Amino acid sequence: MSRLDRIVAAVRERHPGALLAVEGDSRLPALAVRPEKVVPLLWLLRKDFEFESLMCETASDRKESIVIVYHLFSTPHREKLSVRTDLPGENPAIETVERIWKAATWYEREIFDLFGVVFRGHSDLFRILLPPDWEGHPLRKDYEAAPEYHGVNIEW
Repeated sequence: MSRLDRIVAAVRERHPGALLAVEGDSRLPALAVRPEKVVPLLWLLRKDFEFESLMCETASDRKESIVIVYHLFSTPHREKLSVRTDLPGENPAIETVERIWKAATWYEREIFDLFGVVFRGHSDLFRILLPPDWEGHPLRKDYEAAPEYHGVNIEW
């Protein structure tokens, strides 16, 4: 049984119904999971399977949903794994993972700023790239930029 098979078996055993699909290939497998099961599943991967590094946490707008992807790395096993979940496009929210990996603090602030995803329980969630009074989230497909910001023309 491969390590990925052991991971999938452990997820199915400890978090029934959490796993929606196993995607990708052997170089970068991805687990698609239910949003409400993300945090417990990521704790399992961190503690029991030594994915001690959150290399990146990112998002993508697919119009009807916002996809959050956690890119993990296990140094002892020299192994990568992605975990993804789909949030509703309207009022997307999910629990923070900054208690699992401190690096998530910055990644989640960026996702909040550019996509409008609210990370419940986040210690310091506010815009990181854009000014606090900026309206909207520029990486959303439905974003329409204002023609100017504080008197400065920003049309492209």
